[in-house]
Amino acid sequence: MNKNQSVLNFMGELYPENRFYSALDYTFSKNISLEIGYLNQYINKQSLDRLQVGLILKTGI
Repeated sequence: MNKNQSVLNFMGELYPENRFYSALDYTFSKNISLEIGYLNQYINKQSLDRLQVGLILKTGI
């Protein structure tokens, strides 16, 4: 996923934001999965790199 946006902050300034996100998902069972992803975010002439790890637990009531 690649997304370009323009964002208005609370100071009234408009600045561009660009994001790229890619992830892999592994399903252990129908209720438990693990997601590992990379996010690159470009905001205010800064390039920010992040590694994200998520554990997804599906609960049912």
